[in-house]
Amino acid sequence: MNKIIVFCGEDIVSSRKAFLESIDSYKIKGFEIVKLGGKEIAEEKLELLSGPVSLFGEKRAIAIEGLLSGVKSKDKESAIEKIATMTECFIIVWEGKEFSKIEQAKYPHFVFKNFKLPPELFSFLDKIQPNLPKF
Repeated sequence: MNKIIVFCGEDIVSSRKAFLESIDSYKIKGFEIVKLGGKEIAEEKLELLSGPVSLFGEKRAIAIEGLLSGVKSKDKESAIEKIATMTECFIIVWEGKEFSKIEQAKYPHFVFKNFKLPPELFSFLDKIQPNLPKF
């Protein structure tokens, strides 16, 4: 079974950059990239894309934005189940939020790469707070 990589986390800039770099690496390897939005995912469309190669014989990678977030529906859940069974193509997902361990456990075939904000940012913000006593 193919593992689906999900780029997510508080640091949306870094997660988005990693997502785009992953797309570029597939392009360099000669893959056809199919970009989809999470709202436009339909099981029928996925069925057409589930084959290993495109019309011109290129291997296929599917890049999806916002698959797991947003409004839940039966159609979306069936599409996620379909994606989990797609073994002939590579799938990468970008989400603009962080997923807890409990949320991640709902998707056993997904590999979550959480990007956290650096702790230095919070210490910097604490230092610029007005009326903070000096130590």
